[in-house]
Amino acid sequence: IPIPKEGLFRQSQVISFLKEDADLFRFASLQSPPMRVLKPNLGAIYGLYDLGGQESVTDGRYQTFGQRLLRNRLNHPVDASGVLDFEDLNLKLAGMMNVKYILSSKPLGGADLVKKEQGLHIYRNPHWLPRAFLVLDYEVVEDQETLLQKLFDPGFDPVKKVFIEKRIEKFMTSSKHERSDSMVKILSYHPNHIEIDVKSSHNAFLLLSETYDPGWKADVDHQRVEILRANYIMRGIPIQAGEHRVTLEYRPFFFNCLFSKDG
Repeated sequence: IPIPKEGLFRQSQVISFLKEDADLFRFASLQSPPMRVLKPNLGAIYGLYDLGGQESVTDGRYQTFGQRLLRNRLNHPVDASGVLDFEDLNLKLAGMMNVKYILSSKPLGGADLVKKEQGLHIYRNPHWLPRAFLVLDYEVVEDQETLLQKLFDPGFDPVKKVFIEKRIEKFMTSSKHERSDSMVKILSYHPNHIEIDVKSSHNAFLLLSETYDPGWKADVDHQRVEILRANYIMRGIPIQAGEHRVTLEYRPFFFNCLFSKDG
């Protein structure tokens, strides 16, 4: 006899609170040994996704970003644990990665306490950014270590500037634009397909707080465009001024080989 999900995984008051928020967001857990605030991968059962990335396969870039920048340990080497547990958290960079809530068993400075439940403090991250957003200015930084230093700089503002690792031709943005009449609306969001409507009065970069992967392909108004690696781990798409429909699909090389006409 099949056992219903609710019988194996009881929906706690903490999970219920997070699920009441209709926004698309991630959460982060601050672990205080020997207590674990939320066991790895448990949130994914309820459609809640952890900054630690345990519900998916994480690559070496994300491990470096997490262990050195999110943990506020830029000068520490990266270990091979493959698990990101946070005792400290860089709220600004976590916000860039769409982290709206932080769960902690102890007080946390710099965040807004919104609820206490089951011995946990639930904080709202004041640096939270949407899953997809526009940035008007960019800088090319080819050296990875220099790029990590720039991201970790307290003066870095992910809303105003994005770092990319290769030069692009015939695409100009400007830091002189203080603001843009812009709109980003996610129409559909699935593990292998995303559709977004974008409107901007200036050229800009559409950033998605998702790990860059060459298997993702993008079209802007049905024209194939390159997805760039942005801010070390994110996906960035150059967008010309105007209104556009952006479509992203996950079509890795092995998928094309399996389902090609010649396969």
